[in-house]
Amino acid sequence: MKTLKKNTLVVLLLMATLGNAQLSPEQEKQVEEAEKMIAKAQKIQDSLMNTPEMNQLMEQIRGMEAEYEKERQERKQQAKKNQKLETAKTNVNEPAHLRHLIITSGGSKKFNDWSLGQVAIILTTHKYKRGDVFDKRTIGQINVDGGFTITFPESMKVQTDGPPITNYFNTTSDGTNDNKTQYTGTDTHVCKASIRIEGSNEHMGSLYLATSRQLVWNDSPAGWNRGDTGYRISLWYANGRATVKANTTRMVPVTDHAEIAKKIPMTEVYDLTLKPGLNFIKVEIIGTQYVGDVPYYKTIKYTTIEQLPTDVKWVYSKY
Repeated sequence: MKTLKKNTLVVLLLMATLGNAQLSPEQEKQVEEAEKMIAKAQKIQDSLMNTPEMNQLMEQIRGMEAEYEKERQERKQQAKKNQKLETAKTNVNEPAHLRHLIITSGGSKKFNDWSLGQVAIILTTHKYKRGDVFDKRTIGQINVDGGFTITFPESMKVQTDGPPITNYFNTTSDGTNDNKTQYTGTDTHVCKASIRIEGSNEHMGSLYLATSRQLVWNDSPAGWNRGDTGYRISLWYANGRATVKANTTRMVPVTDHAEIAKKIPMTEVYDLTLKPGLNFIKVEIIGTQYVGDVPYYKTIKYTTIEQLPTDVKWVYSKY
């Protein structure tokens, strides 16, 4: 059949070449013979194509084509399913609200995914409410490989012309309970410290101490009432001695961000003994209660600790 097609093409090419030329009697005879040959070839091809064997073969070919198309569509659908599964895994393992946070492994001082080069670690204190930097110290450095060293100063400047400690660590009232926070050393002034990252004198993010990235995010307004287990640690400097004691339960309106809305009991506990200079305050979630799939804490407890726990991790946030 391939030879037949080849000869037919040659004849057609010859006819096209001679089509507009003046033909001799001999050439006209050749063209007539060519036309007869083409007609004969077409009859032969038609007869071959109409045999039961050829019809069966063509049916098999069409069946194979249909099967191939079916398999192709199945592979396409499976690829879509696999993509959805991978996306789901990514969403579970890397929630969007945590993607700007990276965390050290174990108790090490190293970020394995570090890409910001060598930067300085800066400790700052700020004026009450205004946010102006009151004191600023370089306390360490993150190296190119993500490893870092850090040393906290025993003292930082504390704003003494601002509000005293009684303006801090207040329990929240829901209208049915009184503010029952009890203080000693009420003339003591305190100041919360922040750990900043700077490169070329530009702010490049912050460092936090917590057992997970989620606990760092929970220190933002969107996560204040969440009940993810673990703790975070904040740094406070004081210019004197003081204690803070409270244990208050309030009814808090909560939701599952969909259909459920109700009030649940949430307890705040303060058990702080502050000394002059640096104080580590541990903020721990104790107990979880769910509204739909959303976790809320049962108790949040604030305590002073002498040194950093061995299981605490360092968390970097670029915001």
